[in-house]
Amino acid sequence: MEFLRDTPEKKVERYKKDLAFFLKLRMAVKKRYAEEIDFKDYEKRVQKLVDTHVQSEGVQQITAPVNIFEQEKFKAEVEKASNGGIESGHYRAPDTTNDYGKNG
Repeated sequence: MEFLRDTPEKKVERYKKDLAFFLKLRMAVKKRYAEEIDFKDYEKRVQKLVDTHVQSEGVQQITAPVNIFEQEKFKAEVEKASNGGIESGHYRAPDTTNDYGKNG
């Protein structure tokens, strides 16, 4: 805070102007060179695609909820899932391939 206290107001304003300029420049460069994509332009169209083509018939719970802050219980649940769950190949996702290509 010494900087604000000891620096003349005119100089502080100059720094603020420079900061605003360089922030705008940075955003323009990112956009120009596709360093970062602003997805806000696509939000509505993507949402429409999701609403139209992604469907769910519910949730299948494969394990009981576990409080991750109870470390021993959480560790035991992770071990149980690792030994006999998804990693060992005992869990199979429902077959949804028959839904592809259907109209409606």
